Amino acid sequence: MYFARSTSDETQKDWQPLRDHLLGASALAKSFGAELGLQSAAEQTALLHDLGKYTSEFQRRLAGSGEHVDHSTAGAWIAWNDTASGNLPIRQLMAYAIAGHHTNQSNRARPSPHAYQGNVLSVVPRAAPHGREGAHSRYPGSLHQGHLDARCR
Repeated sequence: MYFARSTSDETQKDWQPLRDHLLGASALAKSFGAELGLQSAAEQTALLHDLGKYTSEFQRRLAGSGEHVDHSTAGAWIAWNDTASGNLPIRQLMAYAIAGHHTNQSNRARPSPHAYQGNVLSVVPRAAPHGREGAHSRYPGSLHQGHLDARCR
C-alpha cells in the first residue's frame, strides 16, 4: 500500500492511504472546478498532484529516511505533456498548479503574490524532455479511479 501522509505511529494504522487522499482531493477539486466549467481539468489536476508519492523513495521518506523527494514534478510533467488531458493552455495551468503546490508556500504567512513565481516557472520546463522522461514514464499519463484502484494497492 502507498501512503500520502504519515504520523508518528509506526504501525501505520493512522497513515493516510494515497488512494484515499487523491480521490478525496479530486472530488473536492471537481466541485470547485464545476463553477468555472473546468471540473474535468480540476479533477485530473488533483489526481496528478501527488503522483510522485507512488515511489519507494517517497514511502521511505514517510517512514523517516529524511531523504528529499520531489513528488510534484512527475504529475506536472504528465499534465503538460499528456494531450488527452486537454488543450495546451489548460494543460499548462494544470502543470503549474501541480508543480507549485508545495513550492515553499506557507499556510500561515501571506507572502507577496509573486514570491513563488520563480520557483514554479522553473520546475515545469526543467521537468520536460531533457533526459527526464524515463524518470516519469513509470506513472500513468491519464489517471482515473480505475488506474488508482490498480496502482494504489
